[in-house]
Amino acid sequence: MSRTGILQVLISKTALALILLGLTACNFPFTEKPAGETQTPPVNSLVESFPIDPLFKDFYEYLGGEAVLGAAISPAIPLGNIQSQYLESALLLYDPLATESDRFTLAPLGVYLGISEEPLPDPGQPEVRYTNGHVIYDEFVPFYEQLGGARFVGRPLTEARHNPAKLRIEQYFENLGFYRLQGDPPGKVRLIAYGAYSCDQRCRHPSVASSIPSLHGFLPGPFAKTASFLGLGFTGLTLSEPYRNREGQMEVIFQNLVMVLEPEQVGQAAASQYSIRLLLPAVFFGDRPAAPASAPSLAERLWVPLSLRVGLSSATATPGGLPVVEIETAETTFLVSFKPIVEILGILRQPPVREKADPLLVFYPTGEGKGYHVPVYFDQYLRRYGGSAVSGDPITEAFPISGGIFRQCFINLCLDFDPGAPAGRQLRPAPLGAEYEARFHLDTGTGWKADRQGPVQLKVWEDQAFVPPWEGPVIYAGLSQAGQPLGGRKLELTLTLPDNSRQAHALPQTDSQGQTSIRLPAIQAPNGTLVPYWVCLAEGTGANTCIEDHYLIWNYP
Repeated sequence: MSRTGILQVLISKTALALILLGLTACNFPFTEKPAGETQTPPVNSLVESFPIDPLFKDFYEYLGGEAVLGAAISPAIPLGNIQSQYLESALLLYDPLATESDRFTLAPLGVYLGISEEPLPDPGQPEVRYTNGHVIYDEFVPFYEQLGGARFVGRPLTEARHNPAKLRIEQYFENLGFYRLQGDPPGKVRLIAYGAYSCDQRCRHPSVASSIPSLHGFLPGPFAKTASFLGLGFTGLTLSEPYRNREGQMEVIFQNLVMVLEPEQVGQAAASQYSIRLLLPAVFFGDRPAAPASAPSLAERLWVPLSLRVGLSSATATPGGLPVVEIETAETTFLVSFKPIVEILGILRQPPVREKADPLLVFYPTGEGKGYHVPVYFDQYLRRYGGSAVSGDPITEAFPISGGIFRQCFINLCLDFDPGAPAGRQLRPAPLGAEYEARFHLDTGTGWKADRQGPVQLKVWEDQAFVPPWEGPVIYAGLSQAGQPLGGRKLELTLTLPDNSRQAHALPQTDSQGQTSIRLPAIQAPNGTLVPYWVCLAEGTGANTCIEDHYLIWNYP
């Protein structure tokens, strides 16, 4: 029997129309109130805060007030029967027609902003909080519960992910967004500025740069999807931007492993394909012995990546004339691969050993009756994250290292087992990616390290880390001195094109917040092309105030 199947899903035209209507209706801020009736500040002024409307005062204080949600940045705004008021991190809503317990809510600004990731199946680990297809980051769980859980925070829209551009770990929920800066003490959680970002120029609230939402991914599709699948706890922090290594591959370094991708692979996935995953019972393959006869627990099941192609069928329709969506699934593998960094870092392959009968060990044969033994606990852990497709086969037995920790190395990574660690954290990939980054990363771009100290501080960032060849990025720059913004200053940008020619662009003068921006022209170039640029202060200051950075051309759905 073929492993390719066809599923048919009925889509109601009425349902589609309601969805579209809902999307357009989401543009509710300030739209239903006639001009002149709101206390909207002038577009070019900055407003620190408004008083909380008495209607929302108790609800606001119940959720923690200004210390948690930030200040109010708009007056109360009527939307028909509903009252609303923007906070820096949220939008308060009051619906007098709802049941008493549901009259005060937070608007789903995360949904309105279009933030989402594909859901993942339940990992079946009792120590994690899983809802709506995503695992809530363990350091965020107490704050999530403190704010009322799904009732007020909403359900998670993404996995927790590392945002190296803002030096934070972030996770987006329907109504609020959470983040913690890399230097924050354990348990310190902050809120992303959903409200200020959504209200935009109508509020003109000067939010802290680290709190601004990141609507665009900071990794190209194949890397981002694989990192989401594996999770932050497995990959560790993102240590590099995508760059072309000496072998011509696109490479991204994570704290625990390194992902690589052949540039020509990007074109192999059509724009209509998406990645989904199913849970199947855990089994051993090939020459390995079968799994125990007892039914496997959910935690012992295996993630199986599948590709999904969706398209409308023009030849098929229901008797009522409703369209039919055909979904074709087929088994596939990770589009990215994992670099064999273990031996690159000088960890020697041990000679294989004879198999020994031990129910607590899984034998990986290498031939001639020899191979390597992997503890069942290690093997089950790896199979939850893609198995040998991610780790590669073992190259050592488990062996002790300092601090009472046991390590076993595979082709692409090593696992460390710390029996003294808390439950659920005893087994983790070793941070070999960090060692690889320190020793072998040859990328010369400053990228996420663009903030330099000096008499005048210049910061540079893009609206998205990678852009398609038909669209130019927006480059932002911020200028300050002794912590104060420098307005009315001129900056110049020099762009190096793929043919090594250069283009000069003058940025508008910095505004009262010391910021300016420019949209660069589109560049037709192959996937994986790095486009370097320099941003410099155009006026003589007695110091060479310049930043070198680059962005990546990448066309991937």
